[in-house]
Amino acid sequence: MEKQNVRTGVLAMTTAQRNTVSQLQAIGFRIVEKSSDIVRLSKGADKRLVRADGTQKRANHIDRVAK
Repeated sequence: MEKQNVRTGVLAMTTAQRNTVSQLQAIGFRIVEKSSDIVRLSKGADKRLVRADGTQKRANHIDRVAK
């Protein structure tokens, strides 16, 4: 599923997750946080989280600087 890059320690997104994140970024969302299995995105008051399988849900998270 998701693999961590040994050199950088950065978590790699799954293909489905990367596709969904790219679509959201194309319409103005920005990545707020990446964790081991989800990516949090935000665009104004609209907040989403994208799971490893590419599905997205509306979220209610506090904006933080992306890691």
